[in-house]
Amino acid sequence: MKVLLPSVCLSIDDMCLKEHVEFDGEKIIGYVDMGLEIENDSLPTAKMACIIMCTSINAHWKIPCGYFFADYLSSSETGNLVIGAIEKLHELGVNVTALTFDGAAVNLAIASYLGANIVDASNLQVFPLTHSIVART
Repeated sequence: MKVLLPSVCLSIDDMCLKEHVEFDGEKIIGYVDMGLEIENDSLPTAKMACIIMCTSINAHWKIPCGYFFADYLSSSETGNLVIGAIEKLHELGVNVTALTFDGAAVNLAIASYLGANIVDASNLQVFPLTHSIVART
């Protein structure tokens, strides 16, 4: 039986959040949370959520890879989150074949940070993933 290695498209999007801090009975929620398990009331309140979604290209599934609550993320910070997601998926044997996002200016800056040159839309090309993250594993 031939084993089918998963190929996926990674999608990234930001969502605005209403600033609200609340105690849910166990912990305080509503502050910036980047997954570092830091609970401190001196953290700023989250104003946005950055969502990274993984959609299969050769099967019928999609799953969120991560969500991060922040007050602001630069293109390099978001790019590093994307690189981290690609690294984790690569460790699991998942082939990331595409990255999709909307046309927000920050997303174009993320594409540049990741090495894409999308200035000349008439000369867009497909390139294999050659980022250093592949070479590290």
